[in-house]
Amino acid sequence: MKKINSETQLYTELARRGDPTAFYALLHEHIRSLYVLLRSQGKNHETALTDASKTVETLYGRFTTRPPGNPVRWFAGACKVRKFDAGAAGVAVSLTEAEEYDKAVTLALHRYYSDRLDRGSDSQGNLKSEHPFLPYIVGAIFAAGLAAFLFFSEAAFSVSFGRFGSQHVVSFPKIAESLWSMSGLVRAGDNDNHDGKATEHPATEPADSK
Repeated sequence: MKKINSETQLYTELARRGDPTAFYALLHEHIRSLYVLLRSQGKNHETALTDASKTVETLYGRFTTRPPGNPVRWFAGACKVRKFDAGAAGVAVSLTEAEEYDKAVTLALHRYYSDRLDRGSDSQGNLKSEHPFLPYIVGAIFAAGLAAFLFFSEAAFSVSFGRFGSQHVVSFPKIAESLWSMSGLVRAGDNDNHDGKATEHPATEPADSK
């Protein structure tokens, strides 16, 4: 673990490892603001509690898959509470409602954490990414597509060395032709001429018999 200089840094580091308690502690102000926001839109306690809990759980799942650089700003933007002032909203929330909401969110986070642990974790209990090879797969597909484009197009690059009066040309079609020759494979149409007719070979005359 890198050097920790504040409580916020500690929560951030633990949350990035998948700790649901640290995730809640880091973002509790925005989590509570989300509930107040939904109440200010006319939703009752039960509906706001359910909707907010599901939203927090969903965002926690995204967070554990690919942690953002700034978790607080990311979460506030995703929940649309970045510019929302819960204190000035004028929504009366009782202590009982607040406690029920905190409990519902906590249970939702720990339930998701437990489900993810069942699918895989490291020796320290940190959640593993559900798509560990996805960036490599995407990169491999992109590289293969780029190589196919270069070899099957008329792309050619030239590099000039003015000081030495020479020029080096890299022609991808020629490289492709060389690779086909080295492979020993025969492509369709290689035995046809430009008119689409098979190339005729002169008949071999029989040797004179004596």
